[in-house]
Amino acid sequence: MTTPSDAVPLPLSLPLGEVPAAPDWFSKDAARWCAAAPPRWTGLGLQALALVVALVGGLLVIGFSEPDQVCSERDPCGTDWQLLPFAAVLVFLPCAVLWLPSVARVLLPFGLVVPVAGLAGASRLSAGFLAGGAVMALGLAVAWCAVHVRLRARGRQRALHEEATAGYRAALPRPLPRFRGGLVRITTGAVLLLVGGLFVLWGVVAQSESDARGARAEAVPAVVLGYAEGGDGDPDVRVEFLEGPYPGETRTIGSGYAHGYPVARTVTVLVDGTWLRLRAEPYDAMPQQLAAALFLAPGAALIGRGLLLNRRARALRSGPQPVLRVAVWPSTGEQVVDLYPVNAADAGDVRARALRRHDQTVVIREAEPEDDLAAWDVGVDELDDEENDELDDEDAYEDEDEYFAGVLYGPFHEDAAPALLTGLPRGGVVLAVLGDVVAG
Repeated sequence: MTTPSDAVPLPLSLPLGEVPAAPDWFSKDAARWCAAAPPRWTGLGLQALALVVALVGGLLVIGFSEPDQVCSERDPCGTDWQLLPFAAVLVFLPCAVLWLPSVARVLLPFGLVVPVAGLAGASRLSAGFLAGGAVMALGLAVAWCAVHVRLRARGRQRALHEEATAGYRAALPRPLPRFRGGLVRITTGAVLLLVGGLFVLWGVVAQSESDARGARAEAVPAVVLGYAEGGDGDPDVRVEFLEGPYPGETRTIGSGYAHGYPVARTVTVLVDGTWLRLRAEPYDAMPQQLAAALFLAPGAALIGRGLLLNRRARALRSGPQPVLRVAVWPSTGEQVVDLYPVNAADAGDVRARALRRHDQTVVIREAEPEDDLAAWDVGVDELDDEENDELDDEDAYEDEDEYFAGVLYGPFHEDAAPALLTGLPRGGVVLAVLGDVVAG
């Protein structure tokens, strides 16, 4: 590492008035930073998907291996509201892995309680139940290991970057545009929470209305004649009333557990005009609970992600940031930014890659009209065909082997969002926030 007084000169340098005192990022420091990068198998998107597969697969194994639930008038089925928090937790865990890995590292060990408690509390442990619980536990354990390894790697990269900056700090040279990404996520999450709450309200109201109607309905004995295909594809129960308002008549009654009523068994049917319901099967709000969980869990995770991004954006704008001088490969008009050590010619393929956020880019100094600075401001897709051809031309730059000088502001690690001050040919200078930082 060098001090600002003996910095390596770069051909396309920043104007002296725009450059803060910052040490150089040399190849040895860059190589250590890249070596500390999280392994590919710890990718959060991959791990979130794998966790979804493990949790759903485990539940399906348990569901197909266990016998169907039997409802009786002594032990009716009905709504089990414990399903809602259980389902919400299972849906939230993959969302936390994807958007809130620090939270996931804390919650995933508690998530192991779900399959373990199920195994411990089961009246009998069938092979299917054991297999399903083991699949879920394995998925949770692998996800925790991946998140833990990834967060430790981020911590190492953060420490190496702090070491490379040697304590040098500087405030951003210009105010950045207002960051709206956090607000978008918070608003989206709030909408999802609202929709999930409406599903819960629907379930509560529907159950209350069904219970109230069942309380005033007449209990009539009936004998099971057989089964008929229901509108939802599951069989319903055909019964013949023994007495009541429809003696001797047959009716088909909706049921979620039709085969739990053998033919010739006498059952009790609640009758209120044309409204019929088996006494053993009160209203079941399971569909509303599952739908609510699918909205509530991602909504909460998105709100958490939005708050986290807002906090990072405020921290970047709030005061002096660690600064580091880097070399930037000329990629005018492209979203991808390649960051190299200042001795890039001798560094080989040691680099970091990031995405430049178009909505978080400030033009500090305009370049000459013939420069391609407009591409940094509006993006390639908004240029006309002639300008795009110029950007693709091999002669778009005076010397393609030259790098831009650049200064990084803020934390620099995987998933960080630092700001980059960089020069362009013919005197142009821009300040841009980067995202999706990766090594190489």
